[in-house]
Amino acid sequence: MASSEPRVTVSSLESEGVILIDSGSPEFAAALKPGRLKQYDPILPFTVVINNVSGQEIIAYSVVWTCKKEDGSVSRAVRSVYDFSNLETGAQLVSGLREVVSMVRSLRRVGVAGTLMPGS
Repeated sequence: MASSEPRVTVSSLESEGVILIDSGSPEFAAALKPGRLKQYDPILPFTVVINNVSGQEIIAYSVVWTCKKEDGSVSRAVRSVYDFSNLETGAQLVSGLREVVSMVRSLRRVGVAGTLMPGS
C-alpha cells in the first residue's frame, strides 16, 4: 500500500553555508506567511527554505527536484533564481537571510511563501 505522503530527501551544501530546510522542520513553518492559502499545502513537501549562512551573498541558485513516479519513471523539475539586472551588494540573497523556494514558480503570488527574512 502506497503512502499518501511523498517521501522527500533533502540534500544541501551545509559545508558551504547554504542550508535547505525541508517542510518537516519547525524553521520551515516559521518561514511561511501567516494566513497563507491552505489550498496550496499539498505542494509544501516540494518546497524548501534556503538559509544562507555562508558569509557571502548568493547571486543565483538552482534547486532540483528529482521525482520518482509510481510507475518507476523519474522526472526532474529545476527552479533557478537569478536577477543579474542588479548586482549591487545586498540586492540578492545576502548571508543571514533565507528564501522560500518551490517547484511551483507562482507560489509567491498565491500567498504561500514568506518574504526574505533573517536566518536563525
